[in-house]
Amino acid sequence: MSIPAVGRCTPVQIAILMLAGYDLSEPNPTFIADEQARLAAMQDGHRDLVAMTCQDYGFDLILWRRYLIAYGEAHGYTHPYAFKSVDKAIERAIATAESNQGGTSMSRTKPITYLKGDATAPGTIGNKIICHVCNDIGGWGKGFVVAISKKWPQPEAAYRAWYRDRNDNDFALGGVQLVQVEPELWVANMIGQHGIKREGSKPPIRYEAIEVALKQVAEEAMTHSANIHMPRIGCGLAGGTWDKIEPIILRTLCDKGIEVFVYDFV
Repeated sequence: MSIPAVGRCTPVQIAILMLAGYDLSEPNPTFIADEQARLAAMQDGHRDLVAMTCQDYGFDLILWRRYLIAYGEAHGYTHPYAFKSVDKAIERAIATAESNQGGTSMSRTKPITYLKGDATAPGTIGNKIICHVCNDIGGWGKGFVVAISKKWPQPEAAYRAWYRDRNDNDFALGGVQLVQVEPELWVANMIGQHGIKREGSKPPIRYEAIEVALKQVAEEAMTHSANIHMPRIGCGLAGGTWDKIEPIILRTLCDKGIEVFVYDFV
């Protein structure tokens, strides 16, 4: 495929340009002006890079470039079609993100860090919040909540009391209950699932409620100077898909400079 700004490109070269937020239709290397369109392009570029390389460095251009240069011959990044032009554009994007403090969302957005491991055992230093999705009917007993209850009784007890007294509190879709379980660790019970069964073809996940809840979590994270840890929320029993959850996390957390760690259990 030929890109006006850089010439004929391999698929992996196109994907990393998208990850960097470039407008591929422009004759010169230009970042996409519209914030939401740029984030959508970055998400598409990330998805394509993961599919083509079987690696996942989130939205970290430095790590992606380092990997692709090291294994560029296998994946096509260093193919002579447009390697010099593409790599120069990526270096520019990295320099822009590092120097442009308080600028566009591309410079503010922290990448999601994907890890293999247990989201209930975050290893970062300082304050931490573990996020997970709960249903709105008081059910607690399957999915990630089982792992939480094995480590700490407080989140389940708090959730059940929250549901029991729902007529006198804010228990509803989009609600958040922050429960401290250790001196520097909180669990965020987020109501983002309506019931536990599909309604026809509609799964229990409520994406709009997830977004409302994560906005509240962002405020708590900034108040406590905390980073965020979670499994792939909403993608288990709730029936959601990560391609819809990930941009919500980018908008609500990463774009505010909050570090986010997403775990795939092994």
